[in-house]
Amino acid sequence: MERLKALRRSLLIVEPKHFGVGVDLLKNTLPAITTNLTVLLVGLVELHVAGLLGTAALEGIVVAFVWVSMMFSFSLGAYTIGVTRTVVARGRIGLTRTAFHTAVWVGAGTGLGFAACVFAGAELLLAATGLRGEGLRVGAQFLHISSFGFPAIFVLGAAQGLLRGTGRASAASFLVNLPLWASAVLLPLLALPQYLALQHVGLALATVLPMLIGAVVAGHLAFRSLVKGHEADAGVFDRRFFSETMSITYPSGLVWLIVSISAAFVQHVMAQFGPHHLAGFGIVMRLETVIGVVASAFGVGLLYVASSLVATGRQDRLLLVLRAQQGLFIAFVLPPTLYFWVEPVHWGQWFSTDKAVVTAAAENARYFVLGLPFMGLAQLTAFALIALGKPLQSLSVIVVKNFVLMVPLTLVAAWMYPVWPISVLFCAQVMGAPLAWVYAEWLLGKQMQRKFLT
Repeated sequence: MERLKALRRSLLIVEPKHFGVGVDLLKNTLPAITTNLTVLLVGLVELHVAGLLGTAALEGIVVAFVWVSMMFSFSLGAYTIGVTRTVVARGRIGLTRTAFHTAVWVGAGTGLGFAACVFAGAELLLAATGLRGEGLRVGAQFLHISSFGFPAIFVLGAAQGLLRGTGRASAASFLVNLPLWASAVLLPLLALPQYLALQHVGLALATVLPMLIGAVVAGHLAFRSLVKGHEADAGVFDRRFFSETMSITYPSGLVWLIVSISAAFVQHVMAQFGPHHLAGFGIVMRLETVIGVVASAFGVGLLYVASSLVATGRQDRLLLVLRAQQGLFIAFVLPPTLYFWVEPVHWGQWFSTDKAVVTAAAENARYFVLGLPFMGLAQLTAFALIALGKPLQSLSVIVVKNFVLMVPLTLVAAWMYPVWPISVLFCAQVMGAPLAWVYAEWLLGKQMQRKFLT
């Protein structure tokens, strides 16, 4: 009974001793933050350049980028998480040549499958959101070209996961950051009229080309770094490594698919209010990307430490680690969140010179940003569930947030317009975030009670 009381107290209270744990968490989190912020930088530069190409180009690319962003999140997020946890659970000795080849080739095959689906269905995916005319043409071409880089991004995810799983977080981030930095430099050079003037085609090529080169380099260097002692291992496929990795990857990957489908649904709703509201919502969605990539980085750091605790039978410290990481996350994201809320017009002007688009984005952001910290907190609690080997429960948090709460609330608010003002619609988009966090904490509490009782 006393242990259960201690558990209930730790669910809500952040004690001073938690900040000592934060040092170990930061060592594993900061490299992931650099990678995820670099991904974010590329997306923001891409969005800024798209805005300079005109409203039609901006509209098409912000809608198409939802699916490109999902691939980055699936590969550098979900697949990296799956590989990392498998390597941590096995220990360093379990990383053989066969395991390495399995991670890389499965990643490349997964990326190829996604590339084929997105390439074939690009027009259908974008038209379903309400895109028409020039915006649809630009968005479809952007997706077609971007899909050629999907296999390379998954290979980068495999290399990153293998390195993180063996405690080489800094090396993992460096290998992934190099092609991302190259993309940020190439974006304006390939797209803008004063340089090569390839417009939206240049935007896509600026991401694809560095990813292809980076995947070859990262795969080669990771192989040389990790499997030198396993030359005698002649296997070509490790079924156990594959099944353990996929048991984590696909539930985590479904999270990003659900997020993308939900975003596409809201885009369809916003298109009914005109192209300016659709483009404005696309800009606001980048704010969710800002918080999402930061939360994912904190989640990766949490996952490495928490998985190590679970693997060594010390899962009783999991809540302490989670609370420390949540405290660090809030300290990190609160200042930019407040800025986005106080100055919604100012930052909107970074991405568009169209006053109607900036105004629409500002109106939406005043409400949308208030839910962003809760999105991150729910995501971190979901990572704790993954560390406990409960990826499906982690997935259920996102299902509740998006399909049970956000989509129905958005649909009702749009149906009641103009009886209800459009601000109600903006509120409906984020009301699910705090409720999803409460649900995630409830799931985690139940799992921890079972661990304590057993």
